[in-house]
Amino acid sequence: RQRFAEKTAARIESLGWWDWSVEKLARAIPDMQALSIEAFLDRWEHEIP
Repeated sequence: RQRFAEKTAARIESLGWWDWSVEKLARAIPDMQALSIEAFLDRWEHEIP
C-alpha cells in the first residue's frame, strides 16, 4: 500500500528535501508538521535555496 498517490510521491521525490541544507530544513520543519503534503509541496517546490 502506498502512502501517497503516485503524482504526490513523484512531487516529493522531485523536491529532494533529504538533500537540503540544515538551515533550509530548519525553516521547512514547521510547514512539514502543520501543512498537508499538497500544501507543503505547493509552498516548497518554488522556494529559493
